Amino acid sequence: MEPPINPALPADAAAPSVQARTARARAVAAFIAFAAGTLALIKLPAAAGLGPGTLFAAACTTAAVGLILRQKPSAIALLIAITLLGGANAAWRINHRSPDSVAAQLELAQTSPHTAVFVEIEGIVTRPPERSRPTRGSLSTVLPDFFLRGDRFGYDLAVRLAHTRGGPQPASGVARVSVEPGPGAGPPAVNAGDRVRVRGFARPVTAPSNPGQRDFRSAARERGDRFWLDTGNGATTAVIDHPTAGSRARGLVAAALAWPRQRASAAIDRATDDDDAGELVRGLILGERDYGAPGLGSAFQRIGLAHLLSVSGFHVAVMAFIALLFIRATGDRGPLEPLIVAAAIAVYMLVVPVRAPILRAGFTVLVLLIFDAMGRRHDRLALLAWIAVAVVALRPTDLLTIGFQLSFGLVAWLLIIAEPRPDRLTLRATEDSATVALWRLPLRWLRTAAFAAAACWSVSIPLIIYHTGAVAPLAVVATVLTVPLIVLTMWLGVAVLIAAAAAGPLADALAPVLALPAGACAALVRAIDSLPLATIRLPEVSLAWTIAATAAAAYAWRRGRLRSLPMWAVLLGSAAWLAVEARTAAPLDADTELRVTMLDVGNGTCIVLERGRDALLWDAGAFGESVGVRTIPDAARAIGAPRIRAAVITHANLDHFMGLLDLARPLGLETVITGESFARAADRDPAGPAALTLARLGRAGVEHRIVAAGDTIALADAELRVLHPPAGFVPRAENDASLVAVLEPIAGGPRLLLTGDIQDEAIARLLESGIDLTADILELPHHGSARESAAELVRRVDPRVVLQSTGPSRLADPRWDPLRAGRTWLVTARDGAVRAEIARDSTITAGPIR
Repeated sequence: MEPPINPALPADAAAPSVQARTARARAVAAFIAFAAGTLALIKLPAAAGLGPGTLFAAACTTAAVGLILRQKPSAIALLIAITLLGGANAAWRINHRSPDSVAAQLELAQTSPHTAVFVEIEGIVTRPPERSRPTRGSLSTVLPDFFLRGDRFGYDLAVRLAHTRGGPQPASGVARVSVEPGPGAGPPAVNAGDRVRVRGFARPVTAPSNPGQRDFRSAARERGDRFWLDTGNGATTAVIDHPTAGSRARGLVAAALAWPRQRASAAIDRATDDDDAGELVRGLILGERDYGAPGLGSAFQRIGLAHLLSVSGFHVAVMAFIALLFIRATGDRGPLEPLIVAAAIAVYMLVVPVRAPILRAGFTVLVLLIFDAMGRRHDRLALLAWIAVAVVALRPTDLLTIGFQLSFGLVAWLLIIAEPRPDRLTLRATEDSATVALWRLPLRWLRTAAFAAAACWSVSIPLIIYHTGAVAPLAVVATVLTVPLIVLTMWLGVAVLIAAAAAGPLADALAPVLALPAGACAALVRAIDSLPLATIRLPEVSLAWTIAATAAAAYAWRRGRLRSLPMWAVLLGSAAWLAVEARTAAPLDADTELRVTMLDVGNGTCIVLERGRDALLWDAGAFGESVGVRTIPDAARAIGAPRIRAAVITHANLDHFMGLLDLARPLGLETVITGESFARAADRDPAGPAALTLARLGRAGVEHRIVAAGDTIALADAELRVLHPPAGFVPRAENDASLVAVLEPIAGGPRLLLTGDIQDEAIARLLESGIDLTADILELPHHGSARESAAELVRRVDPRVVLQSTGPSRLADPRWDPLRAGRTWLVTARDGAVRAEIARDSTITAGPIR
């Protein structure tokens, strides 16, 4: 029989007592009840209509009843009270808004999701200007000169007044102020604590405009009722005097809190010039992520290490261990040790920007350390559950994030598997540390690390698949290889922060040393990410499978043995269930013949065509550089088309292929189809975007196919027939070289006409060609540019549904009004992503996805 020894955790760990199990059950039940109330308020419209006062009164009444009752009825009543309390807290944090909320007034003033309203507001700077680090796509990385632009800066402003025609009015909310001072210019001349008056165009946080995007509206209201304010070059910003003693005091507090963060950020910036190394250090030390060239963060996520790049309990535990070593160097401090370490962690939380992962991790470690210092015996799993309740109470929307779920879930799992059980799957026993040879200690550490990594990885896989649709088979190996470099980087990063606070030149001297392990770790992650099958993409899975598969993995570790038939039956059953879901997850139902989804990418184009189990991408562009990093892959998975093997790029303008390089890998792209003009653009400029795109796709094994009028493109059992341009056609303008194609279903039902960016020359050729251009669904040419030739094309096509991909500039052009009547006219700038479906009986339904 295999001995019940877990080499990943202390050998003297004791099983929980009866009292500990009781306390654990109560705490976990309280968390489940509180979380259920929070989720109900967030997700159920009926619950959202209840006010916090009503829910709180109901909670108090139910709790009073529970105190009167005894035993099981009392417990049930108290759990119901906790559930109602969770709903009341969420209602207060999310739905309760001040009458003078600027964000609420902006929502009322908006006519479309992209509408910005000119405002003049006054408030106190709470977070100093920081250089914005947006996610960038591959093209902007390999062609930095082509995308040359000035730095953009952002800072937070706690609003106090709004200047209106009637004079200054009290106002509330938090503005994220964006400033683009121009090439070579520095950050705006404002500091934390300043009272400033700014003018610019403001937008509220709106509903997601594309499938797969997260809805941040609740989080924005929860965190101060936030909104966006763009001040252009910042010329309309003025620092003014504090009008009252209270305002001056708030400014001093904001300045005091921001000072250590500014020093820390500046030290890290000086320490790391390399993009990857800088992103790694900023993620590990300052909790920043998801910025830079198409990011190291994306590589970490693909190979299953995303949790290592954002501050979590692991990172704060390393910080605590560093502080403990410094304390132990001065002697044994007994019960003071955890208190001193807690103080050090509190200082660290003041230094770094308080983001959700830092708040969760720091709060968890602080509470555990304080209870240790008190000398009380407590069950850590029960304590963790109460900490989770406190975090949800403070930020209810965190409950829905994968970060929260993995942070608390994996810490709880590690605490569970630390408890010795005779009926648990384990590795074989190893020698005691006191007797094992020194040279064998690294091997033992490797076994321990592999055990812990495998246990966490296997239990977290279902949740990761549910949220991201990806699984990383090499995650355990990657964890074991990268953690030593990450810990070393954190040690040196803390040293840089201390040196920055004490003496700036010392921090500069340490900078090259810090860059070495950070750069090595980044290079290792990039290398693992480049391996075949480093990431496997899966379609969306059900919540039921996620829960069942997580329970199955936990059962295997806690109850199973290598020769246990029940364990293998449970695991194989979970795998079979996943295979069935993946196989039966058809993007279209049996009654739908064709689905056309036009994504909201501003003044760009991206259309997904789906027929049966096949999908085709028609253009993949936008002026936003990151459209292929997240927007298109996330939307494809959300609509049920996680793999798209072919993409058609109509012409060589960036707003039609900006995201192609970034999405080729996540979508499994095999073929890129273009017209002759795209190939000519690549030949004319071998260092330009078109040439680099084709070269990189070729190295990735993606086939390039050129088509012209008369050629066909397969989509399941139907074909897209190319109508324009003919072979050898050289247009006066690149837009007129756009591919035009018609999709005619086999049954002879409704037709779809796709037009790209064609203008006068191409439209004239099509109208004169005698080709049957009638279609039921039309992609409006050139994003809806209101030319007479385009209007004549719409009259000739006579569509029932018009799909217009555009930004707000062409949202409501009155020149189209005569042709809008009697048609379904969908515009992405107003409606977000839109969809048209053709049913088997030839009926057409169309509307916004939102």
